[in-house]
Amino acid sequence: MNNIDLSKYNSLETIGNYAFARCKNLDKITLPSSLKELGMLVFYQCVNLKEIVFNSLPNISKLL
Repeated sequence: MNNIDLSKYNSLETIGNYAFARCKNLDKITLPSSLKELGMLVFYQCVNLKEIVFNSLPNISKLL
């Protein structure tokens, strides 16, 4: 798992706590414009994560 593209999931509003924690092979993730909330430590210890892409201006109202 090097690259995750969630942009096609246009009803995704929340990514929960620790969702991608310890995904050591994750280097890029693309988030959907529908995203409103990111949980705690979503990318905790993602040591190779270099890029987080927002397809449009994020509408995030809550970061834990």
